[in-house]
Amino acid sequence: MFPTPTALSVGIRRSRLQIEVIKFYRECCKAVKRKPPRKRVGRGPASGHGKTCGRGQKGQKARGGNGKPRRGFEGGQTPISVAFPKRDYLKTPITIEVARASQAAIKAIEKVGGKITCRYYNRLALRATIKPEKFWKIPKFAAPVKAKDIEL
Repeated sequence: MFPTPTALSVGIRRSRLQIEVIKFYRECCKAVKRKPPRKRVGRGPASGHGKTCGRGQKGQKARGGNGKPRRGFEGGQTPISVAFPKRDYLKTPITIEVARASQAAIKAIEKVGGKITCRYYNRLALRATIKPEKFWKIPKFAAPVKAKDIEL
């Protein structure tokens, strides 16, 4: 058995072998991964994790549970999945205007009697389409410049 470092460090004259043993022992102790102690919360102000248990004041993350709302939660507002009624869109003919669409999507919409129009949108045209109330007069849409945006 190796002697403990505390017994060797009392002020006794040590041999070279004893010094090597102490160094070896200390190196071994560093190598062992120690699991940190469990954080004990709510045990008074002196612990550093008292009262609010390290969660801060109020707020969503201070509440019970895991601190994350469920999927689809919109902060108390009625979720979009609940706000809109259920409809069978595959049977309702629709007319839409998009920047790009796949051949499968075009066929599916035209199959039920709908119409799809592909149109090029630059930043200004897209903004005018989404928020027309911001414009006194709707600007003319720009023609595509890049070859990949031009359809033959």
